[in-house]
Amino acid sequence: MFTPDWTVSPGEILVEYLESLGWTVPAFSIETGLAEATIHSIIDEKSPITPEIALGLGRIIHSDRFWLNLERQYRRDLDRLSSEEGGTGSGGLIQTPILPC
Repeated sequence: MFTPDWTVSPGEILVEYLESLGWTVPAFSIETGLAEATIHSIIDEKSPITPEIALGLGRIIHSDRFWLNLERQYRRDLDRLSSEEGGTGSGGLIQTPILPC
């Protein structure tokens, strides 16, 4: 089984969606009901996607479960990559459960 030695953050995925849809952060903020600072924090990988944030994102792109699963997998990948390098993982950031899509 192929196991990559890299991961993609939910923020990177969000940027790709915003660019492909032609949305700005301010416009996306209005549509999702999320603060611009929250969106920037996700894009900059400073905050995890919480269930509340996932609800806002899911109003426009896929579903809240999509975003929660993406966050969960990202955190797992970070932990795996860190342990492979002898690190301590994601430092206890919020871990969200994987939900069926």
